[in-house]
Amino acid sequence: KRKSKMMLNMNKKLSIKLNSIIKYNYSNVKENIIVIGTGWAGYRVAMDLDKSKYNVKVISPRNHFLFTPLLPSTAVGTLEFRAIQEPVRTIPNIIYHQAIVNNIDFDNKSIECIDYFNNDHKFSLPYDGLVVAPGSESNTFGVKGVLNNPNVFFLKQLDHSRKIRNHLIENFEKASIPDTPVEEIKRLLSFVVVGGGPTSIEFAAELYDFIKSDVSRWFPDLFKYTHITVVEASGHILGSFNESLVSYVENLF
Repeated sequence: KRKSKMMLNMNKKLSIKLNSIIKYNYSNVKENIIVIGTGWAGYRVAMDLDKSKYNVKVISPRNHFLFTPLLPSTAVGTLEFRAIQEPVRTIPNIIYHQAIVNNIDFDNKSIECIDYFNNDHKFSLPYDGLVVAPGSESNTFGVKGVLNNPNVFFLKQLDHSRKIRNHLIENFEKASIPDTPVEEIKRLLSFVVVGGGPTSIEFAAELYDFIKSDVSRWFPDLFKYTHITVVEASGHILGSFNESLVSYVENLF
């Protein structure tokens, strides 16, 4: 009888202890928050979320945050690429997947992703909370000849900047080959910047400084053939800026 009472008391204590553990774990289950995108919004949200309350997963084909205002400077070598990027994995206590979000199932609270490195591999992730901040794509407005053109470059990602820098140097090297016709040299060294917004004007200014400061020393015979053109549909560049600033910049150009 004594042993039976002892066993009964032990079972009661164990039951109470197990119940308290179960209740404790249940009340401390973290919600799964998925952040789509690693731009200004997505990266900041992933940083600021309280990791003691949430399991944070970040999904993006780009594994770094990019300080886009300085992107034009990297295209001509004023800044190195590493100076304007911050790897996503430097954010403490997050899980990152380099993938593309293909579909969002709002009813079942899950997202479907495509492996960035293998498009045949798809996977799904459940979420309790979802932050949608994928950014945007460049709009070509249906202009023919823009897409899939080896001589046309966008300036939105780090990879774009690398391609522009390589293409610039390549064109000057091609133009410096002996017996290259003058017309071909002029073609190689004519650069057109489409758009009069901040990125376009900043890049045009960086390109001008690059040609004036560096190209004039490296390729002194080619400097006179270089030409930069800015194309803008409206009457003024930097249309969203203060009028006095617009006038100042236009006078420089």
